[in-house]
Amino acid sequence: MADSYLIVHYNEIGLKGGNKTYFQRSLRNNLINSLRSLGIKSDVRLVLGRFISDMPDGFDQKKVYNEILKVPGVEYFCFFKKVPLEYEEIANFIRENVNKDFVK
Repeated sequence: MADSYLIVHYNEIGLKGGNKTYFQRSLRNNLINSLRSLGIKSDVRLVLGRFISDMPDGFDQKKVYNEILKVPGVEYFCFFKKVPLEYEEIANFIRENVNKDFVK
């Protein structure tokens, strides 16, 4: 199971009415191709109006960031990490990452 993920929010394609499915499929394919250009062979799935992709261990966050910026239709995106739902685990993760520059 992956612990790191990419979540992508799209912009006006959500308003395209009858063409919405076409635009979502095109954006999904563009996201897959962008990730594959970096050697990341993760699937991109649509969940509740957002695209989510599992990210492999040790992926280069800066390279992914710069590549996703180029994809038309992306409004904004972020990386997130799954942490066990336990107070100490969450606190440790925050302590380790609160001042960390994720992308510069």
